[in-house]
Amino acid sequence: MRQGFRYKLLALALLPILVGLSGTFLIVTNLAKSEVKANAHAELKVGTNVVDQYLASRANDLTTKVEILASDYAIKEVLAYGDEASLGSALKNHGNRVGAKFAMFIYADGSAPVFTDVEFGQRFGDSVTELIDENLDSQKLSALILNDGVYQIFGAPVNAPTVIGFLILGFEANDVIVEGVKTLAGLDTALVQVDGGEISILSTTVEKNTQDGWVSPNAPIQQTFTTQTSVGEFISLNTEFHSGDSRVLIAMRRSVDEAMQPYREARNTMIFFSLIVLAIVAGVALWIARSMAKPLHLLTLAAARMSRGEYSSSIEVTSKDEFGILASAFQAMQIDIAEREMEMQHQAYHDPLTDLPNRAHLARSVRKILDQQTPRLTLICIRFSNMPKVVSSIGQSSGDALLIQAINKIQSQLKEDALLFHTSTEEFFVLAENASEKNTEQSVSEIVRLLLNGVATEHHNVLISANCGISEFPKHGDNAEHLIRAARIAATDALDQNVSVAHYQISREEQYERQIRIINDLPSAIADSDLHLVYQPKISIETGELTSAEALVRWEHDELGFLPPDEFIPAAEQAGTITALTKFVLQRSLIALSKWRSERPDFTLSINLSTRDLLEADLPKFVQNQLDANGLPSDAVTLEITETSILENVERSLKTLNRLRDIGVRISIDDFGTGQSSLSQLHTLPADELKIDRSFVANLETDPASEILVQSTIELAHRFGLLVVAEGIEDEYSLRRLADLNCEFAQGYFISKPIAQSTFTKWARDYVPQGYREQRNHATRSFHPKDAGAPRPLHGVSLVQKAKTAPRK
Repeated sequence: MRQGFRYKLLALALLPILVGLSGTFLIVTNLAKSEVKANAHAELKVGTNVVDQYLASRANDLTTKVEILASDYAIKEVLAYGDEASLGSALKNHGNRVGAKFAMFIYADGSAPVFTDVEFGQRFGDSVTELIDENLDSQKLSALILNDGVYQIFGAPVNAPTVIGFLILGFEANDVIVEGVKTLAGLDTALVQVDGGEISILSTTVEKNTQDGWVSPNAPIQQTFTTQTSVGEFISLNTEFHSGDSRVLIAMRRSVDEAMQPYREARNTMIFFSLIVLAIVAGVALWIARSMAKPLHLLTLAAARMSRGEYSSSIEVTSKDEFGILASAFQAMQIDIAEREMEMQHQAYHDPLTDLPNRAHLARSVRKILDQQTPRLTLICIRFSNMPKVVSSIGQSSGDALLIQAINKIQSQLKEDALLFHTSTEEFFVLAENASEKNTEQSVSEIVRLLLNGVATEHHNVLISANCGISEFPKHGDNAEHLIRAARIAATDALDQNVSVAHYQISREEQYERQIRIINDLPSAIADSDLHLVYQPKISIETGELTSAEALVRWEHDELGFLPPDEFIPAAEQAGTITALTKFVLQRSLIALSKWRSERPDFTLSINLSTRDLLEADLPKFVQNQLDANGLPSDAVTLEITETSILENVERSLKTLNRLRDIGVRISIDDFGTGQSSLSQLHTLPADELKIDRSFVANLETDPASEILVQSTIELAHRFGLLVVAEGIEDEYSLRRLADLNCEFAQGYFISKPIAQSTFTKWARDYVPQGYREQRNHATRSFHPKDAGAPRPLHGVSLVQKAKTAPRK
């Protein structure tokens, strides 16, 4: 056994080192390769700037040379008095002096151009003159692709003193460009011609047998891509030198294999030294294994006893060396572990702040009592409904002190056999065995009264609102989970009904199961597209034109039937699936919008966002991707939020809204006037539109106060530069009155109820606009705040027009 342990110890010493070294080699190799690729990508990105600067510098240099030649007196003299042969000779001499491949002169009166090379003119004259005719207004004319290569064409007018013609010089670009880029950027470079599906290497700085892999058909310009060729792996990047039917690209690449060579040498050195280390460790480990076998065996036995929970036995290792010290440490550890186990068990079943038994302890206690076949058991769930607001007002430390004082008040009303549990931040449970219903009611009522009278801390006296739910065994369940859940449901009912105490109702089980069914089935309904969208039109009140629609989601459940949105949307928010539902609506509705905009280019769509949506950091990116996928501009979509939806996390919500505004999406404040912070939050929201809640619009004809509120809201919105939409329009009177109050848009059943996509398409085609506001004279039309930032059209002239109209100097 000792022999086996010795070799196991040896293996234990060597295997981690082997695994560590192997892992290190793999990690270092992968990191090195990633670093090499990252550096290659960075070099290629820098290379694009080098190419741009090099081409710009070359163009400026050659342009200057052409302009100097065009202003040369000798050239002007030959042009004024010489014949065509003299002119050709002069052009050739001057062209050779600046390194031009060919030169030509075009007369302003339309005479035939003069070439320095007659054969060149016969072969390519038409191509050159056509290029020049198209670009005569630009000094840097373009690049010209000929059979023998690529040329850069530059021209300048010759004034004597008026323009008598244009001097044109062509400079060879093939080898000059690639060598220049290679020298400046230090990258392998090639000049590549792409003509349809044909790819030709015009010039390159590498050997001919490595000329594949320069261009990828799917790689965008100035974006790096990886190619695997017959001679190795390359990181490449293409930048455009000349566009047209036949494109010319400047291609740069970096060999990954060459860049990895220094790392391979370092790896081989590491392997060599690692083998030496392994040999040394093996020898040392073998010696240690022999000396450790016996005392470790004794310590192993002691550890086995400790694992069984036996902490009283002593460890019989009497040596004075490290093993003796280890034995003493084991002995002390036994004592510490015994104490720590007791402490950990206490922490596992108690709340750290209040030291009360926690949720796990509650479930265990209920099960224990039920196992004893008790005739009656009562559970009371106590929730502090206003505690989050209190803590946010007085601070966390004061809130903790307040919680301790509240617990003292609760415990003062409990019988001796009742137990108090702290199951969550604002939730407590009281477990009472064999308590009568009357005593329970009295205790709960007294607890609620004491809390409402105020709980005093060092600096505050705070009134705590408590809602209590009561469940009983065996009336409301026969196991711990059912009884705890029943008490929680009853506490929720108490809060919803605005009462202090509520008993669990058996009928609530069916409602609870229905809610659970909705929560469980919603993800599959989204994935299987069992939901469908309807659209409610929105019109301009002034003209009656159909301008927009609001997308609304509907669910026809296979077994539960039609589920109204106010039933499954809160369930989705509670379960956290509301973001998936919002993305489903965005995807489907934007597809419909792209079809409608083919007939109505200015048509827009409104989509609702929930509280949880505003906390999703990737929402703006998702919206942008959906707009791009459907070819829609950002301002074709309006996202509607309620005032209260941002209150859960104001900072994160405003950050999300500002990012949505940055990409151009419009923001609308929905149900305005029903929230808690209408005026205080309005100036901070990045909004474009405000929707007046239907509860204010419905009573316009019968309630003067509603009209005052609507008018004030519209005026307030206009002062903030917002457009106004009135929803819930039920009659023509409301529309005409809203027109008088300068409301811009309206939607409601008087216009149309929400309808399916196909029905909406037909409705929109058959719809006849009817304005509800008298047309105003445009000269007296009131200024709208949104007009302040409206862009004005810019006008300009082309380079040719500018040349024709500019005065001669």
